[in-house]
Amino acid sequence: MPLLEKAHKEGIVVIGINLQESRDSAKRFSDELGVSFPLLLDPEGKAKRAYKLFTQPVTFFISKGFIVKDRKNGPLTPEELEEKIKAIG
Repeated sequence: MPLLEKAHKEGIVVIGINLQESRDSAKRFSDELGVSFPLLLDPEGKAKRAYKLFTQPVTFFISKGFIVKDRKNGPLTPEELEEKIKAIG
C-alpha cells in the first residue's frame, strides 16, 4: 500500500477495492496506512467473483481507454510498478 500511495501522490490514478470487509474495518486499515486514494467497498464479493480473484493483493493496470493491460497477483516491487506504468504509458 505505501508503494501505491506514493504512485497516487505522483499523479497515477489508484483505486483500491476492499473485498468483503466492513466499512469500519476498511476505514481503520486506510487510516493506519495513511492511504489517501479512494478505497471502494465490495462487501458481497461481487468484484472478487467478476474478476476471478483468488489471492490478495491483485493489481490491475488499466489504460486511459479503460482497457485492462496487465495484472499482477501478489505484492508489487517498486521496479515492477515502474515497469508496468511505463508499459501502458
